Amino acid sequence: MRSLIELKFWAHFVSDSPARATQFISEAEIDASELFDKLEKLVPAGTYQLGIPAKGKRVNVEASDAEEALLWKMCSKLIHPSSWVINHTADTSNNAYQRQVLAMYVLFYGWGIIRIFHTIVWE
Repeated sequence: MRSLIELKFWAHFVSDSPARATQFISEAEIDASELFDKLEKLVPAGTYQLGIPAKGKRVNVEASDAEEALLWKMCSKLIHPSSWVINHTADTSNNAYQRQVLAMYVLFYGWGIIRIFHTIVWE
């Protein structure tokens, strides 16, 4: 669910303009640069060379409204080990109703992402 919220953000972002699509592509270079920085701390200096340093500033994924922000936070708490999930498993990750609600939102966001790029004509 959290990944779909992020995918929806990126779908809107890249479909907004060619400049934003290009900016999205540069995110991969930023990711590689950040990973390289972490790797460099594990090995002697100069062991590896980064071809071209990443340019640009990372785009922050943002929820489009308060409901989406709540879903993002809920998914973050359910996915990552947190006190809430560990201490209240029956009320969180094992709660059948909550799973149904999240499953419904998965379909809702998945459908919404498809509609960003495709016009659907019902016949």
